[in-house]
Amino acid sequence: METQKDVSWKTGGMKILAIHQGAELYGSDRSFAQSIAAFRRAWPDAEIVVRLGGRGPLEQLIGLHTDQIETTEFWVARKAGILRGAMMAFPRFLWRLPSILQDMRKNDLVYINTVVVLDYLLASQIAGQHVVLHVREIPPKSILGWMIRSAVRASRAGKIFNSSATAQAYELQDTERTAIVLNGVQGPHQPAPRVPEAVLKLALIGRISDWKGQDLAVEALSCLTADVQSRVHLRIVGSPFEGQEAIEHRLARTIRDNGLEAQVTLVPFSPDVSAEYAWADAVLVPSRRPEPFGRVAIEAMAQGRAVIAADHGGLTEIVEHDRSGLRFSPNDAAALAQAISRLVQEPETVARLGMGARARYDDCFTESAMVRALIAAISSMTTAKPTLETEAKRL
Repeated sequence: METQKDVSWKTGGMKILAIHQGAELYGSDRSFAQSIAAFRRAWPDAEIVVRLGGRGPLEQLIGLHTDQIETTEFWVARKAGILRGAMMAFPRFLWRLPSILQDMRKNDLVYINTVVVLDYLLASQIAGQHVVLHVREIPPKSILGWMIRSAVRASRAGKIFNSSATAQAYELQDTERTAIVLNGVQGPHQPAPRVPEAVLKLALIGRISDWKGQDLAVEALSCLTADVQSRVHLRIVGSPFEGQEAIEHRLARTIRDNGLEAQVTLVPFSPDVSAEYAWADAVLVPSRRPEPFGRVAIEAMAQGRAVIAADHGGLTEIVEHDRSGLRFSPNDAAALAQAISRLVQEPETVARLGMGARARYDDCFTESAMVRALIAAISSMTTAKPTLETEAKRL
């Protein structure tokens, strides 16, 4: 049985190992970067080593806060080919398990961001007292989802969930070492209210996938009357995972088949999407499955943009209907079309919801609030405790 370690960061002895599946700049990547920056502020003398599942722009974002960045080939849960992948990856995991455990045990804090890194998730069932899982996924109703849910429930690590909806999905019996930490982002000091002009500009930002709802948004636009449809422009910003380009091709074909080329623009993923928020009057988050949180929603709210969101998952904890945005019945293109049509015909509502969105952000989703909650949660679960001076001056 592993025992907790005494952490003495004052002497420079604290070691932190942080694990993340990739190195891009989508929502979970940016949240990971925020966590690394928070660790450096809370434990300025610690040795922070980050292990990523590949190379990419995330390295530059976290470079100032880390002592070392390494890349490795993780066993990452993917929906496609899960059984075949598991048959190939599990023997390799068993062979690597002793070295993974040794690696985890030589650190005072091991932070695993997202639960899809299966090798470290499974290892946390053995080496768990100083390990923290940041759970950012609602597992799907599938074999893969069952695997992830079972592994999280069996883990001895402390568990941080990014919303109540995410926590409820795992149905944990023992909640002693758990916490809910809502995501936060850094927003502009005082964004200008946005009133649509002749055309309502909508942005849908995020990974192109079969559940993020890009196809649902296109279907909703096809449901609009010709007059309303001509007064809408939708920008879909994002790219698919490598090997899933067929999803984007189907989306482009659907746009063409519905004669919406003038209303819908596909924009490849960019590390900096601030220009997209600045362009938009409102932001769509039409996810077909429940979002564990919905970071795009709070990024939009920080910019003072109204949000139209599917009424399930973590989005229900973010968007207040008719105050900071509009919620619609999930997977209902007609309901989404109705919400879009309302904003087209009521430009004053767009401005009102945008101001309400910014107020909601200020109250609940600032980066500083997230950082304080994250460090407090880790402090309550492990012996990694920053001093009062550090908390006051740096957090």
